[in-house]
Amino acid sequence: MSEPLPSKTLIEVENASYTYPDGTKALINVNIKIPEKSIVAITGANGSGKSTLLMLLAGLLDPQEGRIKFRGMDIKGLGYKLRREVGIVFQDPDDQLFASTVYDDIAFGLRLLKLSEEDVKAKVHKVARELGIEHLLDKPPYRLSGGEKRRAALATTLILNPSVLLLDEPFFRSHATCS
Repeated sequence: MSEPLPSKTLIEVENASYTYPDGTKALINVNIKIPEKSIVAITGANGSGKSTLLMLLAGLLDPQEGRIKFRGMDIKGLGYKLRREVGIVFQDPDDQLFASTVYDDIAFGLRLLKLSEEDVKAKVHKVARELGIEHLLDKPPYRLSGGEKRRAALATTLILNPSVLLLDEPFFRSHATCS
C-alpha cells in the first residue's frame, strides 16, 4: 500500500498577533496551517477574533507580530496578487455593498480589471443566475432582505473567481423570532 502524498500548505499563520487601537487584543500568537484543497471552519465565541483572523488571511489587516504566508510567500509582499487569489465575504453585507444597484456592486471588481462592458454584463448575469439573484440586479442594495444582501455580497466575491473563499459568519441567522 502506498503512502498518501503530503498536501501542500496553502496558508500558514506563524505566531500572529493583532491588537486593535482601543487596546482590544484580538489575536495572540496564533498558529495555523491550512492545506491546499481543504475546507476549514473556524469557530468560537463572539469577540474571539474570528473576523480579525479572516481579515489578516485576506491581507486587509497586517499582523503586528508574526507573519502569514500564502503558498509559501509572505502576504505582505503579494498585494494585488493576493487580492486575485483570496476573496472574502464580510459578516455584514452592508459593509460590502455600496453601489446604487446590485448589478454595479457585482460588476465593480470586473470593471477595476478593465474588462469590456460586454464581458462584465455576461459575467454578472452568469453569477447572478447561479445564485438565483438575477431579478435583483436593478435594485438598490438597501432595498434587499438580509438573505438577498448576503447572496449579493457573495456574488461580488465569486465574480472574481478566487482560488480561496473566506466567509465570515456563513451560517448567520437573523435575530428575528417567529411566534
